Amino acid sequence: MKKILLSITAGLFASLSLFAQNEVIIGNCEKGNLTQLGTYWYFYSAGMSSISQTPKGKFQMTKGGANGTDSAAIVSGTLVNVGGTITTPGTNPVTGDAAVTYESAGIGIPLSNDSLATVAQTKNADSLLKCKALDLTAATGISFWHMGAALNFSVMVTDVLANKGQDHSFSVPATTVWTLVTVPFTSLAQPSWATQVAFDATKAYKLQWQVKDVAGDYNFGIDQVTLMGTTAVTSITVDKPTSTITATGGTTQITASVLPTTATYKNVTYTVSDPTIAAVSATGVVSALADGTVTLTATAFGGLTTTSAITISGQIRPTSITVSVLPTTAIITAALGTLQVTPTILPVNANQAISYTVSDNKVASVDANGLVTAKGNGTVTVTATSTGSTVSGTSPVITISGQVVPVTSVIFANPTATISVNGATLQVTATVLPTTATNQAVTYKITPISLATISATGLVTPKGDGSVTVTATSVADGTITAVCSITITNQITSAVDIIAPKAIGQIGNVFTFDGSAKLINILGQVVATGFNTIDANAIAPGIYFIVVDGYTKEVSVR
Repeated sequence: MKKILLSITAGLFASLSLFAQNEVIIGNCEKGNLTQLGTYWYFYSAGMSSISQTPKGKFQMTKGGANGTDSAAIVSGTLVNVGGTITTPGTNPVTGDAAVTYESAGIGIPLSNDSLATVAQTKNADSLLKCKALDLTAATGISFWHMGAALNFSVMVTDVLANKGQDHSFSVPATTVWTLVTVPFTSLAQPSWATQVAFDATKAYKLQWQVKDVAGDYNFGIDQVTLMGTTAVTSITVDKPTSTITATGGTTQITASVLPTTATYKNVTYTVSDPTIAAVSATGVVSALADGTVTLTATAFGGLTTTSAITISGQIRPTSITVSVLPTTAIITAALGTLQVTPTILPVNANQAISYTVSDNKVASVDANGLVTAKGNGTVTVTATSTGSTVSGTSPVITISGQVVPVTSVIFANPTATISVNGATLQVTATVLPTTATNQAVTYKITPISLATISATGLVTPKGDGSVTVTATSVADGTITAVCSITITNQITSAVDIIAPKAIGQIGNVFTFDGSAKLINILGQVVATGFNTIDANAIAPGIYFIVVDGYTKEVSVR
């Protein structure tokens, strides 16, 4: 298979570039769907479009990667046109844009283990993206090998609403051979529809390759995803290849070291092969839980690993756990008040390591030391479980009151809507988050009021054609709002004037105004149109409605 090495910057082919083998590779496709970050490749297809992966299945790599590697992330499928043709544009059912619109498909890499699990992305694009990010400030960009269809590469950032600048993108041309693409962060740009915000390398949470805007079949491959400008770890060792723990609940420290000392990312993660026998902290402290042998694995950033064998003996497992509370009344009434739970583990010489969970984390939280902190009103229990076994105990019921849960956001499930039937109304409903917020009330406001009114409960009543904006504001916090845009058409106004934004003059049966207008009879039929003026002398006398830029006023033709 042919391969070329080209540096692509600002969407153009530029000078030849060497493939930097000493940079940090985060996705080499040689570990199945597992990346070098410990995350998993994902794929998706939107709407009626398809992709050559099993729905809800494990991402399958394909033989024949770039640079002579064994495998690559290669997908194919069909994009479906959901809008119209180039000569006759259709309407995007999500955005309402009158344009040729195609669905999309793509693949990606989460940059942290919770990048996808904690994020619910919806069509309204207003779900808050609060997931763990990977700090990429030490890198200068992203490089990868690409072959096949033209696509859009994006570095996605968190803490930004999806419709306000989450995507920082780069256009990759089509190619029939494996081609090295280098994307400096300075070459990333945002879509024109997004609120433009500067790229923040500290908030990167996933990389995504997407095909769109071309109806028909597609095929593309990605391989060897690399952090540009970085130095990779080349080796990792531990100070104790073997060790023993004999004391009940004893510990041992395992420390890993990486080379070269100039490696960009020196962080190491630790795991144990059997968490019922031993636990390991983020710093490599191994705590005995039960007799047996475990393997500690130390993993460097980028995927290199080493191991340490640990033999544990002399451990005594708990037989029972009881949980008491202080104060014994088990009541919290103060805002964000606390209460201490205390376990009693028998026998007294058994391993004392335990973990805590709370029955409802919307009402309270519990830390590693058993301190319960109120978050909302309600009741909870705390369960203490022996680490490494199923032995547990549960506290008495804790009653919590007097909590004020603040509002964090207000959203509309459908941020765009239409009213297209004369005299029809529309109910809009804003949701306050979290759902446990103490004050769930909102107020509604609509602009301009010349086109529609809105009730205290969100019922919109149109008065004329045009576009209006509904703003929902939290009563608890007036700085927290959400908006819904509504397009109104086909309305026949009543005998109540709707004041136009600019004056409509009338001299006899000649009407003057600023802009384009139409004259409509009481049956809703357009009887005349004009720019800046309409001469109605040839029109039968009667009541009419003149519409200027969506604003309507009742007039008389004599």
